[in-house]
Amino acid sequence: MQKFQQLSPNMMVASVEESMAYYSTIFGFTEGPSVPAPSGGLQWGMVMHGAVQLMFQTAASIGEDLPGFNTEKTGGSLSLFIEVDDAAALYQQVKAKVEVFMPLKNTFYGKREFGIRDLNGYLLVFASDIK
Repeated sequence: MQKFQQLSPNMMVASVEESMAYYSTIFGFTEGPSVPAPSGGLQWGMVMHGAVQLMFQTAASIGEDLPGFNTEKTGGSLSLFIEVDDAAALYQQVKAKVEVFMPLKNTFYGKREFGIRDLNGYLLVFASDIK
């Protein structure tokens, strides 16, 4: 049986540059590799923070790689669940800079978490163990 190594979501976005800047500025991600678009700007880029990697790709570029996918709306029906060291501290740090759709709360399964909608409409939930 194969061992899965890593999951790196590739998210269709309006602007790779704006998406990379959003995650770098607000959440402290490091900008990684990127691919220039033939018409200028970037068609693909990656940000990283610890073991988390997020990839961003323009609709035009992703349509070439995955025909038909670029007709979907950004945001979609996917949410990302990201475990962090201290969700409460992160919430205090970012809540004034992001669109919060789920305020910080404690869950029945022992997590403290909150949810945001990013600039492209994607939902991200940040969670940590209740201490």
